[in-house]
Amino acid sequence: MVHDASGSLRCGLLGVKKQVGEGIRAKYDLEEIGERTVEQAVQKGKVRLYGQDQDVSALVREAKQQVLGSSTWVSNRTRRERPKPRDR
Repeated sequence: MVHDASGSLRCGLLGVKKQVGEGIRAKYDLEEIGERTVEQAVQKGKVRLYGQDQDVSALVREAKQQVLGSSTWVSNRTRRERPKPRDR
């Protein structure tokens, strides 16, 4: 996936992390979840909670589809709407 310098990929990744963190907190009834735990979830699709590895790959996959899919659409739409440079 290629994005221009607008930062849309970075924003998309932050959105994925936020959604994954919220999903893990809801699924496992946690008040808080550490940033490292969310990073691990996004990178490996699993986290260690309650002394056991928990598979969160479905949460990660869903977050990527929702967040990055819409990010790609916005990026492509913005790219199409830019005016073309004039010939001089």
